[in-house]
Amino acid sequence: MIDYRFLRTAKSNVDSYDSEISSVKLEIKDLSQKLEAANAKAHLFEREKKILEQEKIFLGQKCESEIKRLDEGQETCKIAEKEATRVTDIADKARAQADVAQKEKSEMQKLAMERLAQIERAERHLKVCKGNKETWMMS
Repeated sequence: MIDYRFLRTAKSNVDSYDSEISSVKLEIKDLSQKLEAANAKAHLFEREKKILEQEKIFLGQKCESEIKRLDEGQETCKIAEKEATRVTDIADKARAQADVAQKEKSEMQKLAMERLAQIERAERHLKVCKGNKETWMMS
């Protein structure tokens, strides 16, 4: 004989399990969708990470290039400053030599004028002496 109570209880248990399984299936489906969305987001973040890493490498190389160019520019400036200092020193020495030469020229001109004045005085004195000699000779 079949115990209908047992079958009803078993059917009730099976129905309860089916209901529980359905809700778990829905929960699993919901969690699967959330997992897919999270995986898609993770994939997007990974792609963005790769892009940012490439950009970081590019900017790092660009920065290194600019720093190298800046260093070269600073070295060029240092060389130019040293050359400017050297040229300024040469110009200062040339000006000093020109001043000395000008003073020597002025001194020479002064001496030449004094000699010329002496020569002119001597010539006048010579004329006077010649005039006196002729006067003595005639007398």
